[in-house]
Amino acid sequence: MKNLPLLIATIVGTLGLVIGVALFFSAPEEEALPAQESLVVGERALEELAQTGPVQEQAEVTDATDSTNVMESEVIEKSTLVVFSDFQCPACKSLEDSFLTRNRAVYEDKVNLVFRHFPLDSIHPYARQAAWASEAAKDAGKFMEYHDLLFEKQAEWSSLNSKDDVRDVFIEYALELDIDKDNFIARMESDDIKKRVSDDVADGNSLKVNSTPTIYLDNNKTAPQDLAKQIELLLNE
Repeated sequence: MKNLPLLIATIVGTLGLVIGVALFFSAPEEEALPAQESLVVGERALEELAQTGPVQEQAEVTDATDSTNVMESEVIEKSTLVVFSDFQCPACKSLEDSFLTRNRAVYEDKVNLVFRHFPLDSIHPYARQAAWASEAAKDAGKFMEYHDLLFEKQAEWSSLNSKDDVRDVFIEYALELDIDKDNFIARMESDDIKKRVSDDVADGNSLKVNSTPTIYLDNNKTAPQDLAKQIELLLNE
């Protein structure tokens, strides 16, 4: 047969293609690598976490020889939960209400919560102002209190008609928390605080964050619906 060599070559080529495809689809998937820590957590937060250091927990231990109770210290390396969030985002409020704020006391001994700003300016026109206000409150030592108030009253300030009205309400919130008014206003409108928020947004863009909330647990991106389960696993370790 004149075409025998061509037929054999076709068969061999086809077998090679089939085997190659089979090997490709049967190969194990590569595990997703953690994202770059300096982008996820942020340089400023990393410095703050370094100052706090690991947690020491004391457990009561019974001495087997004389039944004496002694205290044994254990150093606990805390996990880091990073949330890129937007104070005007309904989904972010939902996550706060359903898990982050409600269970903070449960997980805070094992998990450092890092809140990062990612205002979606195109659809949430007051979100960046809210971020600035929260950072001004942070400088007064009341970030979490102000954070909680912004989410609690999201519907109130989100429905206002102008940025000037929103600014006035944010000042009222600061006064509710006994934050000095003049200092709060000066900090809220400072270049330093505006840069903090812009830096968070820049890191988020580098990570290709395109929606809020976007969550990272120990630098691994985690779906919001999986967060409770992941935290539960950490707490049970």
